[in-house]
Amino acid sequence: MNGSERVKLSKVVEKMQLENMTPQIDISGTWLHIPEVNRPALQLTGFYNQFDNDRLQIIGNVEYSYLKSLSETERYERYMQLLSSNIPCLVFCRGLEPEPKILELAVKCQIPIFKSQEATSSFMAEVIGWLKVQLAPCIVIHGVLVDVYGVGVLITGESGIGKSEAALELIKRGHRLVTDDAVEIRKVSNETLVGSAPGVTKYFIELRGIGIIDVKTLFGVESVKETQQIDMVMQLEDWNKDREYDRLGLEEEYTEYLGNKVVCHALPVRPGRNLAVIVEAAAVNHRQKKWVIMRRRNYTAEYRKISCGEMMMMNKVLFGIDIGGTTVKCGLFTLNGELLEKSEIPTDKQDNGSRILSDVAAHIRNILEKRCLTVSDVAGVGIGVPGAVTPDGIVNKCVNLGWDIKDVAKEMQTFLPVFVKVGNDANMAALGEFWKGSAKGYQSVMLVTVGTGVGGGLIIDGKPVAGVHGAAAEIGHLPIVEGEQEACNCGKKGCLEQAASATGIVRVAKRILAAAETESVLRNIDNLTAKDVFDAAQAGDALAVQTAETVCEYLGRGLACVAAVVDPECFLIGGGVSKAGKYFTDLIGKYYQKHAFHPSRGTKIVTAQLGNDAGMYGAAKLAADNIKNGAE
Repeated sequence: MNGSERVKLSKVVEKMQLENMTPQIDISGTWLHIPEVNRPALQLTGFYNQFDNDRLQIIGNVEYSYLKSLSETERYERYMQLLSSNIPCLVFCRGLEPEPKILELAVKCQIPIFKSQEATSSFMAEVIGWLKVQLAPCIVIHGVLVDVYGVGVLITGESGIGKSEAALELIKRGHRLVTDDAVEIRKVSNETLVGSAPGVTKYFIELRGIGIIDVKTLFGVESVKETQQIDMVMQLEDWNKDREYDRLGLEEEYTEYLGNKVVCHALPVRPGRNLAVIVEAAAVNHRQKKWVIMRRRNYTAEYRKISCGEMMMMNKVLFGIDIGGTTVKCGLFTLNGELLEKSEIPTDKQDNGSRILSDVAAHIRNILEKRCLTVSDVAGVGIGVPGAVTPDGIVNKCVNLGWDIKDVAKEMQTFLPVFVKVGNDANMAALGEFWKGSAKGYQSVMLVTVGTGVGGGLIIDGKPVAGVHGAAAEIGHLPIVEGEQEACNCGKKGCLEQAASATGIVRVAKRILAAAETESVLRNIDNLTAKDVFDAAQAGDALAVQTAETVCEYLGRGLACVAAVVDPECFLIGGGVSKAGKYFTDLIGKYYQKHAFHPSRGTKIVTAQLGNDAGMYGAAKLAADNIKNGAE
């Protein structure tokens, strides 16, 4: 066992994608020794009894707001006291900006400061989980570790007994290699052991008579795993005719690593025995026994009215996937909607986006491995795509991704065998806001996203509305703009998004500037943006105000048309342009009142809350709502 477990701070920074605010401080010699972290709320009030200064320190909204309430002198003193306590580092979450004076103080005290865009709770959960694995007591043993039907099987035995050959056969049968020859075993908890490969042998198998082969290259990325929980041990040994081998399996035998007991089976080896098939059967048998135990627990739980399906789902997770033209956003959620972590990968649109779904599946598997979870722990995956989606989940062309007609759920399940549900990305954003955002508490909501284009998502009675052809709520393609000569991306002329999207706002502004001789700050901006227009409008620039009024009248008229058909309780305005805030929504409301049918004039128009995360939340909600009997 390694008795001096530690992790370099630089490795934490790289893993958690932290932005270094004090690059002049050398962190190469800084180490973390414990997996726990600390939010120094009490310390910032002056209470340092029982303060563990070895922990990574985190500043969230609560601490940040408290410090902002203090005078500049008090705030400096509190930071001085904290940074003088020989802490390893200080991390500001939620993109919070440390003050320049604090950064100067940190440099003086040689305490590095970092910034993360993650929510505080999500960051804490992720870094604690990762550090627990990295800092867990560790041993290295001779053996092979494979994932067989989601069961981590450690194959041990003397050199030359056939461990690697058995692993190779298992890989050919669709199972996954974790490590060959040397297995690093970490004690993550009193019940959990996690195995991984040393860096030098990762993805390799040594076969006597052939040499070393690269499993990842030969069999593909789906044939290997980074880590795996160890559920059982198969001890290979030469056949001994004088020994009685267990036939019935009535009693479990155990072996012990790092103080944790693991089920162990002695497997005699002789010519003609198919070891791979036997290992598969043992893995299935082990999984079945765990299921029986769960059923027994369910019998006990009858008095509490907990169904078997509910018990199985209690510890499961959801994935919400938002596929965009540039990146794919991925959120890991609990079943009640708590965001555990979020991440993103580039959207590979080459070859008509043929690799997008396989990339997403591989990314999900990596997240599961990092958290010591398996595919069986996933209740479902929801996917939002930027295109029309029929009620049965067929994507009816998606120009941004290069897709034609595509059964996304079916294809995704070939890469990841879990329940999958697919919806339009704007509908997913609306569902996310309905679930956890500014539309929480409403039953009927229309979301309008004003960004690169103008999208719409419609929720009626708590359910997203797709329409027969998957084209419901496509508000951006309402024929609103009269006299438009240029064609929209859809092929029509006069679509709402031609005037009200970010690019449309710039187009309207340039036309107004060309038609007038009035002075405007907009004329001095080379690369004009929608933000520039609304910033200038709020500052009182006449032509910018005229542009904003024109754009918002188009939007107000479009919302009035929607209200006359579906009459929602609330309009949500999201997308990049919504950052113009209350000025933007009030101006839309002004023209909505002008054009709306009088019973609908009381409909609220508010700014969406979840921003770019809304699609992930909505996709997860879609999956959760469609899981049959709570145990799909």
